Amino acid sequence: MRRRFTVLPRRKTGDGSPERNPERPGAVEPAGDGEDAVHVEEIDGIHLLRTFGGPSPDPMSVAELGYAMPSEAGSATIVVSLDSERAWPWLVGLLDSLRATGASEVRLVMSGAAADRQDRPAVARWIADEWDMRVIAPDGVALLVPGGSLFVPEHAERPQAVRDRNRGWWCFAPGEEPEPLGRQLPAPSWQAEVERLAATAAGGTVVHRIPAGVLLRPEGAAPPLPGDLSFAVPVSTGRPVVIVGAPGDEGDVPAHGVLDVLAALPPSLRSAVRLAPGNPTDLLPTAQLAANKLGFEVEVLTGSPLMADDSPTGTAGHRVRAVLIGADGTPTWRPFVESVVCRPSGDGGSRAPRLLRWQPPVSGIGTAHAGVVRLPDGWQVAVTRAGLRICRANGARISLAGRPVDADAPAIELGTPGEPLDGPAMSALGRLLDGLGEDVRERAVLHVYGHCGGEQMRELSRVMASHGIRRLRTMPPPPSPSRVTPPPPSPSTRIPMAGDTPAPTAVPSGAAASPAADPVAPPSPRRLAAPLLLSPDHNSEGADRKAFRALADPVWEQHSAAVSRALTQMPDPRPPERTDLVAVHLYLSSPDGPFSHRKLAEALRAGDPRVRPYAACLTSGLCHLPPYRGAVVRGGVPAASGGSSGKQFEPVPGRVLRTPEPVSALPADTAGPAATTRYAIWSFTGRRVNPLLSGTTEATPTAPDEIVFGPGTAFRVLDVREVGGSALVLLRELPPAAIRTAASAPPDGPEDQDRAVLARLTEALEQRVPAGSRGRAAHWPERCSGPVGWE
Repeated sequence: MRRRFTVLPRRKTGDGSPERNPERPGAVEPAGDGEDAVHVEEIDGIHLLRTFGGPSPDPMSVAELGYAMPSEAGSATIVVSLDSERAWPWLVGLLDSLRATGASEVRLVMSGAAADRQDRPAVARWIADEWDMRVIAPDGVALLVPGGSLFVPEHAERPQAVRDRNRGWWCFAPGEEPEPLGRQLPAPSWQAEVERLAATAAGGTVVHRIPAGVLLRPEGAAPPLPGDLSFAVPVSTGRPVVIVGAPGDEGDVPAHGVLDVLAALPPSLRSAVRLAPGNPTDLLPTAQLAANKLGFEVEVLTGSPLMADDSPTGTAGHRVRAVLIGADGTPTWRPFVESVVCRPSGDGGSRAPRLLRWQPPVSGIGTAHAGVVRLPDGWQVAVTRAGLRICRANGARISLAGRPVDADAPAIELGTPGEPLDGPAMSALGRLLDGLGEDVRERAVLHVYGHCGGEQMRELSRVMASHGIRRLRTMPPPPSPSRVTPPPPSPSTRIPMAGDTPAPTAVPSGAAASPAADPVAPPSPRRLAAPLLLSPDHNSEGADRKAFRALADPVWEQHSAAVSRALTQMPDPRPPERTDLVAVHLYLSSPDGPFSHRKLAEALRAGDPRVRPYAACLTSGLCHLPPYRGAVVRGGVPAASGGSSGKQFEPVPGRVLRTPEPVSALPADTAGPAATTRYAIWSFTGRRVNPLLSGTTEATPTAPDEIVFGPGTAFRVLDVREVGGSALVLLRELPPAAIRTAASAPPDGPEDQDRAVLARLTEALEQRVPAGSRGRAAHWPERCSGPVGWE
């Protein structure tokens, strides 16, 4: 029911304040068109105060407000959409009217009504005392957010003393101290636990409160604003959302920062939390790590949960759908796998994620729990996190997470390697494309795995053209058996390192030596196809740690004891796996021998799979050390001839350089660019390793503050400049999420982020280097020198 009135202004006393007891309390008259008229509209028990001629309230917003503030006996909700000074006379009349009808509580949706004013009490306090009723009001701006609740964001620009009082909603009772109610009204069941979270977490992660839960951003990122994407995530009263990252973030939120937040929640709430990306980052590895480390199932969404307006036929309102977000903050496409559940690893190792919610791409009969829809002629389409997979119905079960999610390019995978693609396959592809939305088709990349002859390729081109598919990728033929690398030995076997001398192996008389009969010593680099590349945010698993433990057995006790001493001085109350930190300590304190940085680099460049456990634990351990943000420098020659296992990239601006081994550097403000400086790098997640060397012989007062980038880190060349007759290469560290797309091809031109980083790097090199430091690092530590970039 909707009624509209014009409330007449109250008479004023000599001091200009509204008169408390006028002759006609609560008088209202039919609407008029006066210049100062204020309309009071009652819609389903909600009273709206707005200026005459102003915009009408959105019906959907009013409906959501009614859901958030249902009418109850003795209570009323007042929404004031004009400034408080002008609203006072009209508000007084409405309060008199409500009090006369028996109202004992008012929920006042009026920005700042609970905040003290300079020379007068808060509006809510004045109403509570004068009208003898409870008043619930905000101390800041009250936002109506999706899901039907009112949220008060933090005002980061205010002075600290004011921010300490900016806590959201307050309850004022006559003659009593106000009671804080939290930032949200009505309060979701998880509000109290979420608001107890610390403002920062491990790895420099910053925790921001948002309506749907919390937003995690890297150190240095600006706090969210009401117009940001994170404020559009709808609220669930029983399940908070942890949004990781936001568009425009220059670095990634470290995985152990997410784990730190989840571990700080009470056990009863952990299983209710949902992880969701706020930018193009794929959170599946982080969610799986959380499940393994913390021992509970973790739901992870493929995209950000947002309101969609494509409700099923016959229903009203909106529904929540996962939406992938591009780097510029623009929604791209809606994944068909909306969420999966990551399960803790069992005794048998890792467990595949379980499908939780998905959307069928076409209508038909299928298997709900497997995310499969049957197509004619013995074909089927299965949903994956990256897109869709079309294959024969009698084939092997399709992996949900076989391909990483690309926010800009949904993947449509067709066929099986080695099998021909016949006419029914093309028909199945055409039927699928007929049912897909334009947002998917215009971005899709078709990955063809099956074998296509000339006629099939012509038919495939016709199907693609008729449906607007512009990008095609074909899978190369599988490697011949002679090029297949054997798996590493079991964890109980002593694993030889690159450079070890192979033991002689006896061959029975009359038997011919074969690849399968080769002895276990390392193969020649010429026999291996590519370097062994890990992601810089890789997390070790149980098999990795067991294999590395066996490998490092002769020196284990020495390095494990050193790590124990260092942990007593490290701030993280939940340290990572000790095995991972032992790998880092072993790497840092081995100037020569099989664990040295030189031997590890040789083995990784040669693609030797037997060093993978060592590299996996080393990478995982580095992720738990403090990050360094700023300019770092590295010595050495930037361009040289390639080795037998690969070639070095030339440092051309725009090119992406990636190294399989760790890369060390020194902070620019301590080392300073010198005549031997060859690289200047802007670090986002490079790790400060000296805290791990605390209490060891390496931790001398003169030891450099070494910064280590994990194996597999990628860098983009921003510029190449001549300094002192030598080339200085300026690099930007790329976050792990950007490696997959950035490494495929150099960008067409400088991006906004590249230009911003280049400006910071230039400023750091020109202005932030202490006087007298130039030329100081004429002799570089060995790990902090050498070329960057191998393929």
